[in-house]
Amino acid sequence: MLAAVERRLAGEGEGAVLEFHGPGTVALTMPDRLSIAARAAGVVGAIAVLFPSDDRTRAWMRERGRDADWRRFDGEVEGFDTAVGLDLSYVRPVRALAPLVRVEPFAEDEDVAAIARCIARSGIRPGVTLEVVVPGRASLAVWTADGTLAALTKAGASVRDRAHPVASNVAADAVILGGDPAQDGARERGVWACAARLIGSTPDEAMVSAGPPDHQPLPEFDEVLEPEGGAIEHGAHHAQAPEPPHHETPFRAVVLLDAGEDAAATRLLPWGPRAWAARAHAEELAGALFRPLDPQAPARGRALGTSVVVAGEGYGGGRHSEALARATAALGVRTVIAASYAGGHDRLLALHGVLPLTWLEPGDRREVRAGDELEVPPPGMAPGVGTRVSIRHLTRAFTFDVRCQLELPLRELARSGGLLRAMREARAETAE
Repeated sequence: MLAAVERRLAGEGEGAVLEFHGPGTVALTMPDRLSIAARAAGVVGAIAVLFPSDDRTRAWMRERGRDADWRRFDGEVEGFDTAVGLDLSYVRPVRALAPLVRVEPFAEDEDVAAIARCIARSGIRPGVTLEVVVPGRASLAVWTADGTLAALTKAGASVRDRAHPVASNVAADAVILGGDPAQDGARERGVWACAARLIGSTPDEAMVSAGPPDHQPLPEFDEVLEPEGGAIEHGAHHAQAPEPPHHETPFRAVVLLDAGEDAAATRLLPWGPRAWAARAHAEELAGALFRPLDPQAPARGRALGTSVVVAGEGYGGGRHSEALARATAALGVRTVIAASYAGGHDRLLALHGVLPLTWLEPGDRREVRAGDELEVPPPGMAPGVGTRVSIRHLTRAFTFDVRCQLELPLRELARSGGLLRAMREARAETAE
């Protein structure tokens, strides 16, 4: 697309402000718009690029939890010094001459180090290009300390900071490692598939070529649980979330919100750079939970301390379902009542100490609304799958039945506050 713009302007873009408008602009995806804006200065000499703030822009911002920041701006059709037309129906993608492997900011440091070891030992085969985008200062420090950066540079990789204007442009045929989880993952590949393309081998051969990291062997499991010094070392951004309490007696809680139908994980927990950075900090991650549905939900959930979420069909499935369960527990949600759960999300909730329940009567859901107070007893411990739970609706003074569809071991975990609490308490009992 950018090449078509460059050819059409034919030198007229030097020192200009480019503003795009017209029916063809609607068809441009956000990656296309960002790519054109980022490279306009270096390719056509423009000093600024403006695109309309339309419904496509709004959808892109909503995915990142910034719907409140969006304002519509369609631009003007008059007042330009020069008008240049480009018929997008004649624009065709041009395949790059050389295969490209691109390591993007969401790649794990360990995977980048594996790529570096592989190409340091086998070299990048002729005709293949490797682009690496540095996520930030923390990763740059790690790459510098363990020799990853030096190995990448020596092998001929193009290493750029993510703030570089060219860094946001991705070739149409690039194979990607560590792409934005919110974007289309059709070109996303695993670390060994990317390494194999770089050195011209199979993924298994690339794994052998990379070899093990240059560090001491991992300790035995017991040594990990009880390291020397008495504490496990975590990353700077890691934080253990408070463990949910035992659910041995009925508790009272307010309904935080109704998540509606088809509430997939990506709809409930917008996933972008901030969420990715907070993935090991459950309480920080909980600060973004439910914001697309209600921007005040995280603050209200923290103020309540204990809450309930209600929903319809297909709750919680899809990418980042486990992160959603962790954030749900960290926000203080003790119970989710949904018509059904997608992708085994009810089991993930139980592992994190949140009790997943399902409606028995559709009419009961219509009577339960945000702000209502409920009393939720613990699930029964009868063998087999599923047990009825009678919930008291304290606001409207009636009782309705729901079902817990979990097997007995998962019901026990939900009652005991989640897997981590159960393991820690079992270990303490063994030690005694």
